[in-house]
Amino acid sequence: MADASNSAELWINPAGQLVWVNAMVVRITGYSVSECLLLPDFPLTIATPEERLRVEDTFLQAVNNKSTEQDYEFRAMRRDGSLFWVSASWQPMFNAEQSYLGLRISLRDNTEIKDERLALRKSVIELRQIQSLGKSYLQHAEIRACAYAGVVGRNALWGVVC
Repeated sequence: MADASNSAELWINPAGQLVWVNAMVVRITGYSVSECLLLPDFPLTIATPEERLRVEDTFLQAVNNKSTEQDYEFRAMRRDGSLFWVSASWQPMFNAEQSYLGLRISLRDNTEIKDERLALRKSVIELRQIQSLGKSYLQHAEIRACAYAGVVGRNALWGVVC
């Protein structure tokens, strides 16, 4: 089932070590399955330096607390150095005897969605600025219109056509 996923699926044991990863990891991270299994700290390997401590702390707490999370986002770097956004979700795994086996983590490339959200936020800010300018512009336009109407009215009284 996990091999047919669109996400990179990982099994992290209770000690925080990668036990298994599906082949989708290559498309998402650029690292092969065997490379991931040889790296001592995968998936932390892909976290950008700025995100590394935050992601490490979050994953460590998740493993220790046997927690569940949906759509935890962080900035990551592929093997080729290109940056992308990851959405990680995880849940604890237990065997039939209810012994804790670690976490199943799903990593999804969330770049397109994140970029669309950022573009939408930027558009909202720009729209608010335009609306703000629009109110100001309309107020000035009304003043100019009133002044113009006053001049036209005065000129009409004096017989002058504008």
